[in-house]
Amino acid sequence: MSKMKTAADRDRRQLVGATRGRDLYWGFTIGVFANLVTLYLIIQGGDLRYCNYSAYGSLVGNF
Repeated sequence: MSKMKTAADRDRRQLVGATRGRDLYWGFTIGVFANLVTLYLIIQGGDLRYCNYSAYGSLVGNF
């Protein structure tokens, strides 16, 4: 007899799956917006030759 077939176990598995899905959705959403903001900053900044290395490294690190 399987130990994972009670109603409480099914409910718990569904809740854990929904939580993982929600966290994955928000992670991707935040990542997409962060990359779009970074692209916007790069486009508005123009020439990156005058940008210091730490700022340039943080911009490239987002990708």
